[in-house]
Amino acid sequence: MAKKKNMNIAKYWDRLRYYWGRFLIVAKMIRKKQYFYCRALAGESGYNISINSDLTVSCSCQDSLMEGQIGDIKVNTFKEIFYGEKANSFRNQLAQGFYPTSICRRCFELLSVPEYVAHYKARNYQLPDGIMVENCVACNYRCKYCPGKKVLAHRKTAIISLEEMCRISSELNACNIKNVSLFKLGEPFLDDEIKDKIHILKDKNPEIHLYTSTNGMLIDSASKIEAALLFDSIYFSIDGINTHMLNQYQIGADFDAVMANVKSLVRIKTEKRSQKPILVWKYVVFSWNDGANEIEVAFKLAKEIGFDKLVFTLGGTPNPEDRAKRYFPKDFITLPDAVLESHSENEVVFDLNPKKSS
Repeated sequence: MAKKKNMNIAKYWDRLRYYWGRFLIVAKMIRKKQYFYCRALAGESGYNISINSDLTVSCSCQDSLMEGQIGDIKVNTFKEIFYGEKANSFRNQLAQGFYPTSICRRCFELLSVPEYVAHYKARNYQLPDGIMVENCVACNYRCKYCPGKKVLAHRKTAIISLEEMCRISSELNACNIKNVSLFKLGEPFLDDEIKDKIHILKDKNPEIHLYTSTNGMLIDSASKIEAALLFDSIYFSIDGINTHMLNQYQIGADFDAVMANVKSLVRIKTEKRSQKPILVWKYVVFSWNDGANEIEVAFKLAKEIGFDKLVFTLGGTPNPEDRAKRYFPKDFITLPDAVLESHSENEVVFDLNPKKSS
């Protein structure tokens, strides 16, 4: 009984924070009128529109509380959802200068534009060429600020079934979607049928490009390794250079186990003389892992182990003390032997095999 009461209190505070956030947003807009459009809802992004583990469809990769739900594949086709009433309501609210969800204000797909552009984009949009598919919303980690429990509470099912993946594959084919990020808010390799589901996606969509993001802990069996080799690119979220450092945020991580799994993939890639999947070390930078020594060791390890790319991303946390303060991103660019591929305010990408890439 007490547990149920605590859950109700938690839900009450979630909703209170949501409405207070919307009030502050509206108050700010009254002071200075702005107009917006969303690249994801305009069909200009191949990332944020997502089919969730329970076949609902959301407009954002950050939609943990389902505020951005625009439809359900069990009820309508993907095309009907994307051109449907809820999605159009979101577009029109943005064009009028309002955020339809509280996550809009921190979404990188949101653009502030002149009023005439906002209204044009609300009426003129197209199906995206890429989407996210959340094959599994559960996770084997307990990351420090992850809303995992809240996400699971809002999903009707945690893992997409084989039958449901067949339906999704048909939807991708019907909409000519060529790029799929097979992950969202969970760990994709916690799905024991991931290899079969990738084959289902590729059978109806042979030209599809598949990407995933993983913590790497579960790519430790023949079946999971075979599944990993079917991707075009894999991002490994490894936020440090040892287990202690990883567990400051990625609670449950084992650095040596993850790197052993990556080494196995590199070895098999070499044996097959294959350039795919492209293996990317994604290192999220916090206050405890942003020292010059840690960054240099990560760079050295990435090259030794056989990663193709190394990406440093600024970690966003609600606690200011956890955020990287010493430097970012300018000092990363001066790493010895570093071949800079790209950099922005929040991310720096190094190509570790420039000759192979070219």
